[in-house]
Amino acid sequence: MPYITKPVSPPILMARVKTQLTLKESYDNLKELLQFREDMVNMIVHDLRNPISNILLVTEMLLTYPGLPAEKSHKNLNMILRGGQALRFLVDDLLLKAKSESNKLVLDCKNTDICKLCEAAIADLKEIAARKTVQLIAKTPAPIYRDINIDPMLFRRAIDNLLSNAIKFSPQDSTVTLFVDYIGEQGVRIRVADFGPGVSENLRQSIFEKYEIGTLMKGVSQTGLGLAFCKIVVEAHSGKISVTDNTPQGSIFTIEIDN
Repeated sequence: MPYITKPVSPPILMARVKTQLTLKESYDNLKELLQFREDMVNMIVHDLRNPISNILLVTEMLLTYPGLPAEKSHKNLNMILRGGQALRFLVDDLLLKAKSESNKLVLDCKNTDICKLCEAAIADLKEIAARKTVQLIAKTPAPIYRDINIDPMLFRRAIDNLLSNAIKFSPQDSTVTLFVDYIGEQGVRIRVADFGPGVSENLRQSIFEKYEIGTLMKGVSQTGLGLAFCKIVVEAHSGKISVTDNTPQGSIFTIEIDN
């Protein structure tokens, strides 16, 4: 604290103490923010490194062994494709979060068959789930279809994120179920249920914030962006997203859109 001449005036002393405390708090917050940013950069770099390494490894294999059987080559090309998609999704999540924070997120809404959108998401992720011996199940009102006024690209990405998270945290030989139910005249409720470790009650709000991670798991890519992405998309549609317990264990993530 700066030198204070005598006699000491209590009001001046209190004002200076408050100033110093405010400065100390600002310094601590800045220090914490810088550490947080450093941690996040490290996590994002880690998540980028994995798909990049896979792409380089498989590409090198294809160049080294140009005479591989067509089936083997096709499998390797699919691995490159998945690695590229993982990179694109991570970058898109970061860009979407930045747009939402600068109020530049614009929806391109159109009437969309929600059952077909969810069924397509399940079909596209079945191969990834099968590698963990996780079964994906869709329970929809089909053949009773309903068009929902949503941005299909962003909404599909949100569904993909929920399903990918469920697969990622599910134990082997378990199931992930996607439920679609119509609510009201034009609304929809979508639930993704898994049998993973679940989300503790004290994290059920903050887990949807940027960089919040519910359960740390060794060997699992976790930047804490996927659920933040889902929240941005759902709230942009004037909807809500939440998480509750599954029975006997796991989580149920629920999206509700009531147009």
